[in-house]
Amino acid sequence: MVEALAQNTNEYSFQERGTSVNTTAKEIEKMLGMYLKMGLVQMAGTRMYWETETRYSPVADVMPRNRFQSLLTSLHFVNNMTVSETEKKDKLWKLRLWLDSFREKCLQVVPEEHNSVDEMMIPFKGKFSRIKQYMRGKPNPWGFKVWVRTGISGMMCDFDVFQGSVNGIRAKSELGLSGHRGQLQDNEKAGVVYLDLTAAYDTVWNRGLHLKLLRTIPDRHMVKFIMETPSNRSFNLQTSSGQCSRLRRLKNGVPQGSVLSPMLFNVYIHDLPDTASRKYGYADDLAIMLSRPTWKAMEEGLNEDMGTLVAYLQRWRLQLSVGKSVTAAYHPSTSEARRELEVRVDNKCLEVQQAPKYLGVRLYRTLSFKQHLEEVKAKVTSRVALIRRLAGTTWGVSAKTLRISTQALVFSAAEYCAPVWSRSPHARK
Repeated sequence: MVEALAQNTNEYSFQERGTSVNTTAKEIEKMLGMYLKMGLVQMAGTRMYWETETRYSPVADVMPRNRFQSLLTSLHFVNNMTVSETEKKDKLWKLRLWLDSFREKCLQVVPEEHNSVDEMMIPFKGKFSRIKQYMRGKPNPWGFKVWVRTGISGMMCDFDVFQGSVNGIRAKSELGLSGHRGQLQDNEKAGVVYLDLTAAYDTVWNRGLHLKLLRTIPDRHMVKFIMETPSNRSFNLQTSSGQCSRLRRLKNGVPQGSVLSPMLFNVYIHDLPDTASRKYGYADDLAIMLSRPTWKAMEEGLNEDMGTLVAYLQRWRLQLSVGKSVTAAYHPSTSEARRELEVRVDNKCLEVQQAPKYLGVRLYRTLSFKQHLEEVKAKVTSRVALIRRLAGTTWGVSAKTLRISTQALVFSAAEYCAPVWSRSPHARK
């Protein structure tokens, strides 16, 4: 990252002045360190760190003032000449290289068991106002709003800088629904295929799983220990009359009902082939999404990617349920609301749904979450009515029982996936 920063700084200074500042990665590191030290001892102006009366040696002794200011005016994170107009729609395109690199490092942090997704403010009152936000009532009302996922220790695992009501479009965005909505606002169409695997956990090929574990964990003793769980399993059937079938041995599959099973399944499918579509998955609930400006390009891309995925599944002895897999299109155009995607697998057209459910969330064409919130409202209303029946003044249950029942029946339904739909305008109705 620092090498790229030094190179882009040299190129920018040459483009603007005709001469390069000839900086190096080591000098850039010194400059960044000086900035960190300036944050510890703040002064009214940058020049004061070098002035006689206010001289601050940890900064002034590292680099001359004129050299520091020369680098500061030429500092550039990206080569302006190589950025396309589409990439410039991203309000943070000048910092995108560093932001993406930093996010990749955050994603490498081992995730903790409990996570939280919330907004965070980076205090800032400078002139850069394209994405600067004002949030009244916050401890730091002025600054940059960032959506952050952290563990229970406070360590940041993922983030996304909020760019206003209309997000910039990024070719390699991994923001899930946020990425979809950004492209819908740019009048692109998003086609999604929700894949259903037939008895996914029960059809995992044990020899293939063993091979992939060895590739993932370079310790054959640990792999042998892990493989004891899916191996050497058998079952028989018993009737109420006492009759018993002979013992049958299970050759494939991972045992369901344990924490290890979804982990082993994720290892088994972690090497899904590269496709033009983005891939999303939670255990055996898989989906692919492709955004294109035209229906034809979207259908061609999805059909090609489905062919690639079906070949992969067949190779590793997993079976796609064509009858249960569905497709859906997401776009803001009302005139094309009845237009249906045509995605085929083995010459069979997949079922089209206007508002399919994925991981318990109803996703309608415009991603407004209106239908999902209506379903949640109906579910919560019926459960609240049930709680009221238990709350009689003379014969009702105790307050403790009511509280536990409310948390189990009402809160669980109302708060499910709330970070996804909470910003929808329909959530306030």
